[in-house]
Amino acid sequence: MISRLLENIILQKIGRKKALIILGARQAGKTTLIKKILTENSEPTLLLNADLPAVQQQLKNPSINELKQVFGKSKLIFIDEAQLQHRIIFGMYPDVINNLGEEKETLLNLTESYLYKDIIAFQQLRKPEFVQKLLQALAFQVGNEVSYNELSNLLQIDRKTIIHYIDLLEKAFVIFRLPSFCLNLRKELSSKIKIYFYDIGIRNALIGDYRTFELRNDKEALWENFLVAERKKANHYNLRYVNSYFWGTHQKQEIDYIEEADGELQAFEFKWNKNAKFKLPKTFSDAYKNVKAELVTSDNFHNFLTNDD
Repeated sequence: MISRLLENIILQKIGRKKALIILGARQAGKTTLIKKILTENSEPTLLLNADLPAVQQQLKNPSINELKQVFGKSKLIFIDEAQLQHRIIFGMYPDVINNLGEEKETLLNLTESYLYKDIIAFQQLRKPEFVQKLLQALAFQVGNEVSYNELSNLLQIDRKTIIHYIDLLEKAFVIFRLPSFCLNLRKELSSKIKIYFYDIGIRNALIGDYRTFELRNDKEALWENFLVAERKKANHYNLRYVNSYFWGTHQKQEIDYIEEADGELQAFEFKWNKNAKFKLPKTFSDAYKNVKAELVTSDNFHNFLTNDD
């Protein structure tokens, strides 16, 4: 087996009572590496293959007692092919990841303490009840263009206050705005924005929807928010400075996500279905030449999130 620097990094983190998530392209050797680590570990270990239906059923919304039965006396547990679907529902907060089986309670505590107490108290908002209503409205609009005027009419709050609250929530790293890409072509959307949540689990907690991924009618919106948010974090961690946008026209032609760096454009379309097809809209390809385009699906998203372009 080829020696990997990642092995030492993993070994240094084992024993800290924290969950480790290892991402990488298929056939990159993730499972082989972990099996080696498990074999050489002196503590009782357990390897679970989450590709197997029986294992999936065991790990689907388990109680603490059920987890204890599955894990037994094992001190080091590796779940191979763990579902990204679980993270799309419950998000990526460390406390959520480290409290398997108690995700709903953990998210509720995070939401109440972080969103409704800390932010509201710190900012001394005059109408704190509107923060929850605004966040819930934004949660239902994930993946869609957001209009300040429509939010104002919906919540019966003036437009300036809406913008002020969104500014505060963005500074507190709860949400972030994605502007539309436009070089003033007549057909392009010029001033529209989309708003995403930094953590998709918080979004789902706000609307009280923890249904499994297969049962949801907002799959594509969840997938889009998850990918845009995690890409934003990956760019930051890797000191990769880009301008990020979505693109659309008044004729409903759309591209989910665009990055511009050093005068070059990359266009990305997000589809959960690994068999989906994607072609740049003609209006876009006619206006912008030599643009790299990529379809990101449930089968190839690892490279997108690890910035291996």
